[in-house]
Order: sequence, then C-alpha cells, then structure tokens
Amino acid sequence: MKVIIVAGYPRAGKDSFAAFLPGKKVVYSDLIRAIAGKDVPKEKLGEIGNRLRQEHGADYLTRYALALAEEHGVETLVLVGPRHPAEVAFVKENVREHVAVWVDAEEDVRRARGATKERDDVDRKIGLEEIRKIADVVVENNGTLEELKEKAEYFVKNMDYYLVGLKCGIEIHQQLDTHKLFCPCPSVLRDDEPDVIVERYQRPVASEMGSFDPAALAEFKKGIKYVYQAYSDTTCLVEIDEEPPHPPNDEAIDIALTFAELVHARPVDAAQVMRKIVIDGSNTSGFQRTMLLATDGWIDGKLSKIRINTICLEEDSARPVERGKDVITYRVDRLGIPLIEIATGPDMHTPEEVRAAAERIGILLRATGKVKRSIGTIRQDLNVSVRGGARVEIKGAQELDLIPEYVKNEVRRQLGLLEIKEEMQKRGVQEEDFRQPAVDITHLFKNSAARFIRNAIERGEKVFAARIPKMRGLLGKEIQEGRRFG
Repeated sequence: MKVIIVAGYPRAGKDSFAAFLPGKKVVYSDLIRAIAGKDVPKEKLGEIGNRLRQEHGADYLTRYALALAEEHGVETLVLVGPRHPAEVAFVKENVREHVAVWVDAEEDVRRARGATKERDDVDRKIGLEEIRKIADVVVENNGTLEELKEKAEYFVKNMDYYLVGLKCGIEIHQQLDTHKLFCPCPSVLRDDEPDVIVERYQRPVASEMGSFDPAALAEFKKGIKYVYQAYSDTTCLVEIDEEPPHPPNDEAIDIALTFAELVHARPVDAAQVMRKIVIDGSNTSGFQRTMLLATDGWIDGKLSKIRINTICLEEDSARPVERGKDVITYRVDRLGIPLIEIATGPDMHTPEEVRAAAERIGILLRATGKVKRSIGTIRQDLNVSVRGGARVEIKGAQELDLIPEYVKNEVRRQLGLLEIKEEMQKRGVQEEDFRQPAVDITHLFKNSAARFIRNAIERGEKVFAARIPKMRGLLGKEIQEGRRFG
C-alpha cells in the first residue's frame, strides 16, 4: 500500500491539494467522527481526538486508518489533516512507499482565507509545527486554486519519485570572466608548449593540534612526483607557490555578491579566506583557498522554494595534462581562476526538477554578464539519495539534458541495492559469512582474453577468488542498465 500524508495549518490548502490526488481519501476529523459518532459537533473534534490519542496512543488514528485500508484492499491511501507528529511518524516507520506533504501558505494569506491566530496557537501546541519539520515535501500555496492544481498534477505525474523519498541537491562551480583570484594574471587556458617546468613532491604538515591528516599522509607515502607546467607571460610566482597570494580580486567578489542578490541571499558581515587541504597535487600549495560570501538564498522550484544554502568564492585547480603511476603533470594556467560555488539544499525531488534548478541558476549566473561561456567553465555536482539509501555525489555533470538521466540511473541503482539488502536479510546473511579465505589464482588468468585483466597482471596486480555463501542469484541482479551487482 502507498500512503500520502497531507498536512498543513488551517486555510493553507491541504484539503484542496488532497482533492486533486488519486486514491482513497481519509480525513482525520472524519476518522474521529467514525469512532466517536457522526453527530459530534465540529468544535468538539479536537477535544475528542486528543482524548483518543491519550487513551490509545498518539498514533492511534493513523493505525486505525491503515487497518481499515488494508482490510478493504486500498492501494493508495491519502491521509489528510494529521495534527500530532506521531501520526506521521508511524507511517514513516511502517510503510515503505510513503510521502508526507506539508502544504504551506504565508500567514497573511491564510488570515485572508479565514484562519485565526487562536486556532494556529492550538495546533502548534498539539505538535503541528513538528509535522512541518518531518515532512518530506513542501507545497507552497500562496496563489490561486488553478496554480495549486498545476502543482498537484506535477506531484501526481512524478509520484513514484516522491514515494521512494528521492532527495537531490546541486553544487555548481562557475568560472568568472575576470583575472585570477589572488594575482593579476589573466584567466586564459593555453595549448602551446609551456616554457616553465617545476617539479615538486608534496609533504604533509602537522595541524595546530599536532596531528597529520590521514589522507594527506597516505598520499605522501605513495611518493608521487608532481610536474607543473607554466608560462612566463601569463602565469606568475603565485601559481607555483613561490610568492604569497595577493589580496582577493574585488571584481570577482562584486560578481559573486551580485549573484547573491539575484537569489535573495544574505551577504556575510565579513569574508574570511579559508584553506581546504588538497591531496591530489592539483594545487601547488597543497590547499585550496575559498571564502564564504552569502547564505540563505532561494530560487523557485516546482512545488516550493529551493534553498541556496551557501555562495562561496574559491580558486580553481590546476588542470591535469598527464597521469602516470609515479608522475602526474599539471598545467597551472587554470589554477587560481575565480570560481563561484553555489550549494543548494536537498530540496529537489524529481529528475526534471534538478535539471530545471541547474538551468535557472545558470541563467542567473549569466545575467551578471561576467561568467565564462565555454565547455568546462561550469561544473555541476549532483547529490542524490533515496529513503534507506546513502547520499551519493555525481561529479562533473556538464550537459543539462543528461542531468535527469544521471538522477534516474542513481535512483535505480540505490533501489536495486536496497532490494538486494532486503533479500540478504531474509536469507540470514551475516558479516562473518564474508570472512572467507581468498585464494591467489593469478596464474589462471595470465592468458585471459580480457585486456584489462592482462594489463593489470602485467602491472604486477593479482587476481583473487573467494567463496561468497548465500548470494546465489544476487550477484547477477542488474542494478543499472548493463551493470550487474557483481
């Protein structure tokens, strides 16, 4: 059974929104009447409902509704108007496919529709505000009934994604069309032969607490040599970390603050340059410089606002030219180009909404008139999760039209893994089942037809085999098109 919960303050429009949804509608006030008697006056419903919750448990009305729905074979149940958070929590804990929708309207809009402050105060005391906090989706309803209907139709069209708890956020990095962030060098990429070559080995340095970053220490132990290519006429000593950084680029800061205003964000009182350790050699200094400039912005989404949590200004990394086993070559012409970094909240719930948000942010960035416009100048990282799954970051999405496909594929992968997890639990698979001894069978694969295996063996790598019990049929399960779990 699929369960949709629709909640909200009086006159926010929850009943109107629910009316547009498919499935069996059950209003909590009607439940109370069904239990206590149909002739219960409206003003007594709240009192009787509270008494039922006290006598039978705070989630009693939800349990009652679900039992009736199961008895009658209801496929989609729409619960309208819960007033206690336990009534929502029970569904979240016991129904796999569910979504809790909070229908929201500004207070003055609700007042104009007839809502009273006294009723709001009563509902807050019961716990309606807590329901708002645990809702999966927010639907803003400050407009007309026709606008609310359009949102409901979009919700129904994409209901499968809402029911599995899809959450998406975006992190966008956009190069600005100015000189570099911490020096006056031009932000140009070159393909001609560099005339400056610098070779370095990076070494970890103890923090203020006297400890070493484990990842940096592990990278150092690999003994990798980094080769940096530069140009004497378009790069300087700052890029190769032989001169301290200059004051931040004022024009870049102005551009970032202009964008912040376009997305209604609040500028910080003071910008502080921070350091983030970089362990792959893509920054000659061993860290990336970044500064937080604004917070708490928003853009319009399909059903409600999408939060712009942070807007930062940072330096781009050096671009890789060649990667070997012991030597990695970078070109520093890209190092130091100003990047505006925009991080949204996990407020998108459909693949198309992610694409639309990325497109909207891109349009606003271009509206500043000072961003670069070519391949590689904007990079989008997608954060995707479903209920029960893990947040996965998909890095480097550049084509808008491919974003929905990236999200759909990741949703399918996570749902497939959750199905496998459930089946493993049914089979009683334990962690110790995987503690089987591994056997070196490299000699059996020396003449393998698979080129990647032969190449790995030639590099000195090994092939091992181990018995994995209780997994029959699961390793071959397809979790993405053309990709099996094994």
